[in-house]
Amino acid sequence: MTDSNDAAQAWCAFAPIVARTISKDLLRRCQGVLGEHGLAKMHMIFIATLAADGATLKDLSNSLCVDKAHTTRAIAFLTERGFVYDDRDNEKSRKYKVFLTVKGRTLAADLKKVIDDAFVDYTDGIPEEDILTVMSVMEKMRSNIDSEEKLDDNSRGCGF
Repeated sequence: MTDSNDAAQAWCAFAPIVARTISKDLLRRCQGVLGEHGLAKMHMIFIATLAADGATLKDLSNSLCVDKAHTTRAIAFLTERGFVYDDRDNEKSRKYKVFLTVKGRTLAADLKKVIDDAFVDYTDGIPEEDILTVMSVMEKMRSNIDSEEKLDDNSRGCGF
């Protein structure tokens, strides 16, 4: 039991620092690409998320743990600048998905290149087997979190 407690204590000290360090560095690295397009760092998560597929505003808010009003403003801003479009048949449609335009997909590819370069720097000198182990563990943790959220009917997937 002591090993489990030691791991939990180490995790509590380690996880927030590493997550913040990586997040801060990725945003710093991507700031130049975003700035070229007149976008702020906050827009990166929306572009990156939409690069995989379209999503409703509610799904974006839930998956990114962002307030719905914040998501609405960000998507409106990205739409105005030609990075995002929606699949509404008419303006009164309440349920619709948003997607990246060609311009948005180009930006997403530019950001992916920056993120890929960062990954190479972050993992320099670390054996591939170790990297794959860490990724496997992180995926299992994400799966555990998803399972816990499904048990909580009121959960938005963000802990609030």
